[in-house]
Amino acid sequence: MMRKLLLGIAVAAGVLMGTHAGQAHGLRRGCGVAAGCSAAASCCGGCGIAAPCCAATMAAVNVAPAPAPAPQFTERTVTVYRPETRTREIEVTVCKTVQREEKFTYTEMVPVTRQEKRTETFYTQQTRDVPYSYTVMVPVTRPEKRIETYYTPRTREVPYTYTEMVPVTRPEKRIETYCTMESRDVPYTYTVMIPVTTQEKRMVTQYTCVPRVVETMAPVYHNVLVACDTGCGGCDNGCGGHKHRLLGGRFHHGCGVGCGGGDTGCGPAYTCQRVCEMQRVQQTVLESVPKQFEVTVPVCTYRAEQRQGVRRVCQAVPHTREVTVNVCTYQPQPRQGVRTVCEYLPQTREVTVNFCTYKPEQRQGVRQVCECVPHTRDVTVNVCSYQPTQKTGSRMVCEVVPVKEKRKVTYTEMVPYQTTERVPVATACYASACCDSCGSTCGHHRGGRLSGLFHRRGGHGGCCE
Repeated sequence: MMRKLLLGIAVAAGVLMGTHAGQAHGLRRGCGVAAGCSAAASCCGGCGIAAPCCAATMAAVNVAPAPAPAPQFTERTVTVYRPETRTREIEVTVCKTVQREEKFTYTEMVPVTRQEKRTETFYTQQTRDVPYSYTVMVPVTRPEKRIETYYTPRTREVPYTYTEMVPVTRPEKRIETYCTMESRDVPYTYTVMIPVTTQEKRMVTQYTCVPRVVETMAPVYHNVLVACDTGCGGCDNGCGGHKHRLLGGRFHHGCGVGCGGGDTGCGPAYTCQRVCEMQRVQQTVLESVPKQFEVTVPVCTYRAEQRQGVRRVCQAVPHTREVTVNVCTYQPQPRQGVRTVCEYLPQTREVTVNFCTYKPEQRQGVRQVCECVPHTRDVTVNVCSYQPTQKTGSRMVCEVVPVKEKRKVTYTEMVPYQTTERVPVATACYASACCDSCGSTCGHHRGGRLSGLFHRRGGHGGCCE
């Protein structure tokens, strides 16, 4: 109980201190509120009201503050802009290349040939014999005695000692490992694919040939008798064949009796010609007509089934045994032997050899020398010189000429248009029942001197501002 009392006193002190601080700093719209009238002041929108008035009002009304009114909207017409793409025609300057023909003068070097006499020097080849001296190295051979050394081979037997590796065999016991093959039955699992046949209904398309009569145009060839008008010159009618005379409604091949015989004249002659005509004929064609029907077919699928089996496994089993083996080792043993050695002994002897030397000897000879002898002669040569000649020609010159053209360009323009939109409407602050019962204005509040500075409209409004 004591704890609740202390808590209530602390809350009241905090409210009083907040009220005085608000009045001191002008944060409560310049309205002073009494200590016991905080609820009435808050319901009146923060306006300061006298303590008796607040007490009477709260006692008479004793209701909760009224809720805020719903926001109100109004429709208004505004002007907005939207981009529109338009096309207009403008005049631009374009540079174009124009060709024109112009006259120009140029200088051409024209070759001019004239004859000129000149003296030229030419050479002829002449040979002559010229004596000369040359040196010949003549070989001179003379016998000379010399001492030479030669070698003769001689063999002799020399004793020597050598080492021979003698094999020694001894039995030795060893443990060897050998394997024997043993077989045993091992169970295992394997998978068997068992075929399962099921009946399924499927749609099958079958094509049947249906005869149909169609009319087509076909070429038809037949022979036609064509009359050939000829004279009585003989059997040949001049149409490439023999005459055909019409006697008794029949055609007879061959010639008539002749103009000089019993036949007094020539009858009409005919020849056969092959004529092609297109005639409409009927023919029967077979068309494939599809027909679907349902058939039942067996479908084979495979089902996996696990089975158990036994298979024989062969494996190598190691075993050990003691065996006696012959081990061969080599022992060195010295031996004595005799070998034949070949030696070369030097010996000297006197021999006579032919020694060749060369002695220079001067000799005379004759050789042919070819010389170039100069000669002069007068010749006429063509001398070509160039003379400048002025000529006139025409050439095509390209010039860039500005030309004005009209082109269509596309641009974007912001076009205004009217539209209607809903906007919220600002309303005055609402008043509670306590403000209506108070009947006093906030102009008589007990704020400080600085409180009137923070009023929006000079501090002359009511408590419902």
